[in-house]
Amino acid sequence: MKRLLLCIALGCVALSAKEDPLEGLWQGYEGEWGHVSRQLMALAEAIPADKYSWRPAQGVRSTSEVFMHIALTNFWLLSITGPPMPSEIKSVSMEKTVTAKPEVIQWLKRSLDAVKQAHAAIKSGDLLRKVKVVNRDATVDGMYLRIIIHANEHMGQLIAYARVNGVVPPWSEAAKSPAQNNRESRTGVRARVVRQSSSRIFTQMIRRCNSRSFPALLVTRVSKPPNRGWTFPSQARFGAWTELSVPSQV
Repeated sequence: MKRLLLCIALGCVALSAKEDPLEGLWQGYEGEWGHVSRQLMALAEAIPADKYSWRPAQGVRSTSEVFMHIALTNFWLLSITGPPMPSEIKSVSMEKTVTAKPEVIQWLKRSLDAVKQAHAAIKSGDLLRKVKVVNRDATVDGMYLRIIIHANEHMGQLIAYARVNGVVPPWSEAAKSPAQNNRESRTGVRARVVRQSSSRIFTQMIRRCNSRSFPALLVTRVSKPPNRGWTFPSQARFGAWTELSVPSQV
């Protein structure tokens, strides 16, 4: 009986930890790295294999290439702090040659684990050690900061890729109430139409946007004041979050 109760208790703890979308947040570097790592792995698993070759426009990284870019960059930035690059990595062309979902996930997980283990083993005094990167002075601490920022940056990109292809990030799906799921099931046809329209809009914007207008992708509410043109994130009044709001002319 005691063994049964222990198993139930451990199971509840494991389930609770698995479903906690905030696990690791505000818990320093290792907590934050664990958080982004779990989300990247969950997203990589959730995206279907046939969508790994999808790209929003010609010349833009595909889904598999973004995941491999994260993995290879993790190893490269980490190598500047000391740990050597894996011997199998010969060039950045692996971004384009490793495309199968199982292989991509394997490389992603390996790189995330490498960063986790290296950071856990480093001594606090070593974080201030000077290093050189692209002929610039930096510190070990700065390299680890760049690694986590880079991973989060591209996770945002991958969330957009997933949403356009009808894939809900697993942590968002888990947070839905039964009422939300019932409501979505009743409007499934409409949701598919919206996704298809969003995909076309997203693709058009990637093709048309330059570096100056690209922030329009992330505007939550766009207004057009008299004689001022479109307002972007630094000026916009933020309202209820929408994942993609675009000017009507686009």
